[in-house]
Amino acid sequence: MVLCREALLRVAGGPELFLSMRGTYTASLAAASMAGYVAGVGDRHTDNFLVDLNSGALVPIDFGQAPSHICLSPSCAV
Repeated sequence: MVLCREALLRVAGGPELFLSMRGTYTASLAAASMAGYVAGVGDRHTDNFLVDLNSGALVPIDFGQAPSHICLSPSCAV
């Protein structure tokens, strides 16, 4: 099992970029956590997030919580 720290260290290539990526990861995790709490989304686990390996930003991807009136697929056309 690879820890997040180890993965960021591996892709960063140097200590300065690692620290920048770690700060971005921490800030985006805090923002996603607060937004999820305010929105009332209770289902938070590691399957609901991606990490951008260029910046370290955390990207929420929980499509199960998307509003039902939003559909990006052509099969949803009314």
